[in-house]
Amino acid sequence: MVAHWPVWSGIISELLKQIKSMTPKDKEMHFWAGVWVSFAALILFKALNVQYCWLYVLCAVLAAAIGKELKDVLDYGKFDWRDAVYTIVGGMSGFILSFF
Repeated sequence: MVAHWPVWSGIISELLKQIKSMTPKDKEMHFWAGVWVSFAALILFKALNVQYCWLYVLCAVLAAAIGKELKDVLDYGKFDWRDAVYTIVGGMSGFILSFF
């Protein structure tokens, strides 16, 4: 039997609570920024009827993650690869969740 949305909603909610309790606020913000970048890119590229939309969404998320860290290098002199990873994971999570 296929699980219904409320079951998945509860699982996702519990997973997000676990992630939130384990990560600092900065990493959580990077995760959610990645989610929103992927949603915005997906809406844009779907509206433009772009073929291979997923590839452009991936590029948008990567550009946002790397661009933000390059800005941090200019501002603070430090590139934090973990911030980039959290942004990318958030972007891919947002893209996957868009199918539900």
